[in-house]
Amino acid sequence: RRFPAQRFEDAIVACLWAGDDAAASHETALAIYELADVMPANIHVTVPQPFRGRRTGVTIHHAAIGEHDRTTRAGVPVTTVERTIVDVMRHSGTDLAAEAAEQALATGLVTSRRLRAALNDHGDIAPSLLDLASPTA
Repeated sequence: RRFPAQRFEDAIVACLWAGDDAAASHETALAIYELADVMPANIHVTVPQPFRGRRTGVTIHHAAIGEHDRTTRAGVPVTTVERTIVDVMRHSGTDLAAEAAEQALATGLVTSRRLRAALNDHGDIAPSLLDLASPTA
């Protein structure tokens, strides 16, 4: 009764376990944003480099998360949409990232300007994603 069930409670629990600086990320973040119809088998959490925990059902990614890369959605600490798209592109490939980017732009979860800025920060991003984020696309 004191802790009612929440839609993404498994992600919340994983982030609490991983520490204050953790955030749901990658495919888990896509599910939280309701992008690309993903249902990840594991909960993906990004944590700062020093973290060494292991937990069944949780995939840990080690990377710094700046305040500009982190937000809260549905009560879950989560990477921003633009950071999520970059992470997904690197982890799962361009197709899933492009699908997520198209949906995020169409639903207004991210602006072309913010997405393009995030993509420009990563020189190895596929040109097709940059094309999606162009203002004329």
